[in-house]
Amino acid sequence: MAKRYGAVVPEDGEIIEKMRCGDESAIAACAQKYGAYCRRLALNVLHNEQDSEECVNDALLSLWRSFPQEGEVCLPALIATVTRRTAIDRYRKNTRKSSPGSQTLPIDELFEELHVPGAEQEYMEAETGRAISGFLRGTDRKKRLIFLMRYFESRTPAEIAELMGVTASAVNKSLAKTRKQLKEYLERNGIYV
Repeated sequence: MAKRYGAVVPEDGEIIEKMRCGDESAIAACAQKYGAYCRRLALNVLHNEQDSEECVNDALLSLWRSFPQEGEVCLPALIATVTRRTAIDRYRKNTRKSSPGSQTLPIDELFEELHVPGAEQEYMEAETGRAISGFLRGTDRKKRLIFLMRYFESRTPAEIAELMGVTASAVNKSLAKTRKQLKEYLERNGIYV
């Protein structure tokens, strides 16, 4: 256990062990260590504090129930992925109930622009996801950060611009150029868009 601001914060290895043993205290440990980050991820998608809080609780419970029993686990990435997927599912559920002219999620914008057929199908998402990861590993750090902040963290171009110390216009230009390069990369790798 490490200390942060006077509070004892569990190490990832301890949390993973508790998760694998089915120890419910692992949920609280995850919330303590990664709760603020998860709430921010969920809030970027849902734009509602209460929905975001519920989403994080649902995500942590889901993670605890289906935690991988073997292999290497990058806990922050796994928690972020589960939280993000839970938030996107809740967003889509909420928007189906509301007006058809609702805001589009950044990840949906990306798949619409790339015209990936069947992007909602799990297989296609997995294949496309692996290809996108490969593409991003080959891009420079700044472009990669802008892309991830927009399409993984669902931040607005204005928020990204402030964090990166550039203009919103520069962010939009970077995203447009990266999407074009990504489309070409996907086509070269057999994912036709």
